[in-house]
Amino acid sequence: QGVSSAASDVYKRQVLDDNKVLTLANAQRIPMTENVKLIFEIEQMNHVEPSTVGRCGILYLSVEDLGWNTLFKSYLKSRSELRIMCNPNEIEIVSDCVKNYIEEPNIMEEIDKNYAPSLQTNKAVKAISFITIFNALLKQHTSLDKAGYEQLFIFSMCWGLGGLLEMDKRDHFQKFLLERAVTVKNMPMYLSLIHI
Repeated sequence: QGVSSAASDVYKRQVLDDNKVLTLANAQRIPMTENVKLIFEIEQMNHVEPSTVGRCGILYLSVEDLGWNTLFKSYLKSRSELRIMCNPNEIEIVSDCVKNYIEEPNIMEEIDKNYAPSLQTNKAVKAISFITIFNALLKQHTSLDKAGYEQLFIFSMCWGLGGLLEMDKRDHFQKFLLERAVTVKNMPMYLSLIHI
């Protein structure tokens, strides 16, 4: 994983050629058996030699092509498959929240354009931060109604998407989300981004 260099390319070619020997940085040589499959994850391919490319199957995944919504769909599907939902209508409720709070206001663009985060991150990173917080909060519940989901969703957005905003922008961001709220008009103090 990381950036590919000419030096690392030599080691990759040794594994990929007919000898199938992995040479470690300490010069230890490990023969690869037929059933071993390797995956190389690199950030860019500027220094990859044509002979290495010829021995590999290349799969290019762009964050822009996959999009943040793929992460949400996968997350909801996994909760459904694992049967860990807090409500039989969870997918519908959370999908409505995604539509109301993320898709319709185009919140990913809105944050970058109008809230000037202190650190720029791509949409996938923001989505993963949100999902991680939302999932941790859902693990604390066995049953939730729509208002409960919406409250946790807003809180997770405040910290997962708005955590990199300056304090005055966090206040504005939370108010923006509460204006869009369907069932929640005020956040309890312990869930509020404003008073922290």
